[in-house]
Amino acid sequence: MFAVVQFGAYGTTQGCLGLFIKPIEYDTGWSRTAISFVPSILLAANFTASIWWGLLADKWSIKGVLILSGLCLSIGFLVSSTSSTITLIYVFLGVIGGIGVGGSAGPLSGLAARWFQDQKAFGIGLGYSGVSIGTVLLPFIVSPVINQYGWRSAFVLLGSVALFCFWSAGLILREPRNGDAISTDTLAKRQIKSDHAVKSLQPQTSLSTAIRSSDFWILFLMHILGVFVLQMTVIHMVPDAIEHGISSNQATLLLPLVGVLSILGKIGGGSLGDKVGNRKMLLFAFLLQSTTLIFINAFDSLWAYYLFAALFGLTYGTWSPQIPAIAGNTFGAKNLGAIMGGIMPSGAIGGFVGPAFAGILFDHFGNYTFAFYVGAAVCIITAILPSLINQKSHLGKRVKAS
Repeated sequence: MFAVVQFGAYGTTQGCLGLFIKPIEYDTGWSRTAISFVPSILLAANFTASIWWGLLADKWSIKGVLILSGLCLSIGFLVSSTSSTITLIYVFLGVIGGIGVGGSAGPLSGLAARWFQDQKAFGIGLGYSGVSIGTVLLPFIVSPVINQYGWRSAFVLLGSVALFCFWSAGLILREPRNGDAISTDTLAKRQIKSDHAVKSLQPQTSLSTAIRSSDFWILFLMHILGVFVLQMTVIHMVPDAIEHGISSNQATLLLPLVGVLSILGKIGGGSLGDKVGNRKMLLFAFLLQSTTLIFINAFDSLWAYYLFAALFGLTYGTWSPQIPAIAGNTFGAKNLGAIMGGIMPSGAIGGFVGPAFAGILFDHFGNYTFAFYVGAAVCIITAILPSLINQKSHLGKRVKAS
């Protein structure tokens, strides 16, 4: 059900909002710049609200959070479908809808970590795969609706999908009781001293304590840099391909390819991370992602762009569940919803800066070469950062407290 919520939260927004820019512009006469602010506002509201939803989920009820956040996103779409001004869409879809999306990732990451105690990255990656499934499938459903019935009807459809996904999950999901948690491997079986040794003691750090540690801010920075590269690349990948002579129809297939391969990365990479170590898996993913960004600057053929999109999707999918898993191994799963809610706002910074940074460099140099080289360097820095995290320091605090 984690994946179902991600499907409803990000499939309806991240996967589909780009489809509405030209139809809304044509129907209303609003400028493209004005319409483009809607997903930006939604992204900022999403990441800002995530910390409060995480706290509510850990202190109150995961079911209540899903019911309320799903209602916010649904209302955002439904009211915006009747809007005659762009300001109303900013307020309802941008702010209220964005607040709704914020209730999806952080709280459910914590719940998945509590269910999959020895397989945190696999459980979280399985849930995050719903993002990729939604961004691949929903555009093929929504685009014909826009063409035949208009963007307002498509907004109603997306609001209904979001409400169904959130509320159905809210009715079914629950916290694990004693003996429920899925724990297939133990320290006694593995007898290794890396991330898995840390898991066995399970620190239970609160958000207020976590934010006073350097480890929290290292994870915060990792998320900024990861989203910076992700958003910079997915926003400018298609224009870069077109600049190099790839047809528009061929270039539009790049993003679905990223989405499909990211599903494999989230599930397979999450599972491998639990076996070989989440920090090692994150190191591998970002170093390979850095290589792909260097690679695409050397080639400009269609096969090269398809290979680039596939590898980028695979590496993005691989690193995305590792950050929550490392956070869970460092601070414990009990308050992970709130802690991930505190880390998630960093994505707003990376998400805003990345695409704009690449656009500025394109305007200056006339191509994306330097932007992709910078992205490759950022990947290398991000790959190194987990080595600075000292998970054992949190275990020591817990032992003394007990």
